[in-house]
Amino acid sequence: MVKKIFSILPVAVLLLMVVPNLWGRAAVNAQDKIKFQSKSANFTPKYEIVSHHIGNIVLAINNNGTFGTGFAAGVLIDHFTGQTVPSCEFPKNSHIRYLFAGAFWIGAVVGRDTLVSVAADGWSFTREFNPGPNDTIIKRSIIHPDAPGYDKAISEEDYIMKYNDTITQDIEPDYFGRPHIPLNIEVTQRSFAWSYPYAKDFVLFDYSIKNIGISKLKNVYMGIYVDGDVYFEGGTNTSGYNDDICGFIETIPADFKGCQYIDTVNIAWIADNDGDPIAQTTFNEQSPTGVTGTRIIRTPADTWMSLLTGGLVIHLLWTSVPENKAEKEDGKNLFEILEPAVLALPKEM
Repeated sequence: MVKKIFSILPVAVLLLMVVPNLWGRAAVNAQDKIKFQSKSANFTPKYEIVSHHIGNIVLAINNNGTFGTGFAAGVLIDHFTGQTVPSCEFPKNSHIRYLFAGAFWIGAVVGRDTLVSVAADGWSFTREFNPGPNDTIIKRSIIHPDAPGYDKAISEEDYIMKYNDTITQDIEPDYFGRPHIPLNIEVTQRSFAWSYPYAKDFVLFDYSIKNIGISKLKNVYMGIYVDGDVYFEGGTNTSGYNDDICGFIETIPADFKGCQYIDTVNIAWIADNDGDPIAQTTFNEQSPTGVTGTRIIRTPADTWMSLLTGGLVIHLLWTSVPENKAEKEDGKNLFEILEPAVLALPKEM
């Protein structure tokens, strides 16, 4: 299969899935309430940032439900390498940026109320997801057999992190001035990257969402907010957002062993409007001629009524491909890369 050109929608919400019901415990007793109150108490978050840099795309990941550096909490220093983290650079070491920031969103009906929790809303300083005081980021890799977590590693660069929406103290009100009311969910986020020729231009995200509260969540919607900026860092266009173009590709013509068909891809993309040629005529290594995009790779089931176990898993792809590049995947595909263990639903509380 040939990789197609696609990218990220600069200011957009992509609906990932709709879930009729997401349960906590079926019955609530005194012990449930004590356990829930301890989870929902305010605490000091342990903010950390890392970057995927094993492949040809360098992407910042934060343990507050955001990616890129625009909504990061704390200093922009990689937790493991001690190096400054770029928001999204492609190709690696090019200083060409494709992202301001992205954020996880989730909403549901709780009782008679409709609640939404956002890692960042894009218009104000609302930040409603935070790691716990002991929720440090875990790194795993299949490269080093003697490293911790090698037996559980999926890719050459795994990052595993947890965050939740239970904190209410010092959370900015939303755009309409409403204070944060938690859904009481915990998210386990896993992301994977490779250096292989067929896989070096994308990062996979895996989200496990668990209801840790005592209320049933109905009509659950999840989405990814993305604010993309395309520019060369150090050039004349330092903001990037004032001349970008974006769109959504639903289908593309495809060929498999001589069989012509229409493939459904559902990709949101962003690019610079003209690649910023020098003197309007010549492209060089500072010209942002690539395109980045995001799409949903897999959802856990076609029938959501069966998912009443307190959690679910979704998969998101972030990828970058320059205009003149078309590499074959050597018969591999994304579903062969992810082991079944990654797709397991979290246990019911």
